[in-house]
Amino acid sequence: MLRSLLIISLFASLIVFPDSSGAKAMDERVYIVPAGTVDKEIIAKIKDRLPGSLHMKTKVIIDPPLKMPEAAYDPSRKQYDARKALDEASRNIPLATSMERGLVIIDADLYVPELNFVFGLADAKKGVCIVALARLRNEFYGLKPDERLFIERVIKEAVHELGHSYGLDHCPRPKCAMFFSNSLQDTDRKRDAFCVDCRMKLDKRFDSLLFGAKSK
Repeated sequence: MLRSLLIISLFASLIVFPDSSGAKAMDERVYIVPAGTVDKEIIAKIKDRLPGSLHMKTKVIIDPPLKMPEAAYDPSRKQYDARKALDEASRNIPLATSMERGLVIIDADLYVPELNFVFGLADAKKGVCIVALARLRNEFYGLKPDERLFIERVIKEAVHELGHSYGLDHCPRPKCAMFFSNSLQDTDRKRDAFCVDCRMKLDKRFDSLLFGAKSK
């Protein structure tokens, strides 16, 4: 009975109270989950920034940290296999509804077998994604530290991977958060928000999730 009332209330807010940008009000939740040791200030800044970067109404919650996915570590590469790390994390992130997402933050270097590295990875079916911090720091390339720039990069890649977790594909527009970052320069050039087309696709995706329909 309580669940039914909650759903009815959610539908009512969807129809009557659109926000100023035209996005529909939804009970969307993103759980930030550190993997291993991650600076608490970084996690706090991600929590503060994400609601303003995502176009839907989003409640961001910090979950307790998970253990480092040691089974995903490849000593020959000194990197973590992103797919293995994401699979391991997803088994420990219980998502109650299709409107919830898990955002794993790992202070390490990730790769997939077909690429030298990735800034992150997402699994839309499981509703989880992961962002790696190592290559988003200037220090990784022997450059002077820039904390502000680092946080901007983290937010952009978090929004990018969350977009994938909702079913969005890469966008051809270099300024859109869904543009594929082949290098750090690509990340620095794009914004921490979706373009108009990607926002429209995301609206449709949320409609299908909310009403229990399958997104095509």
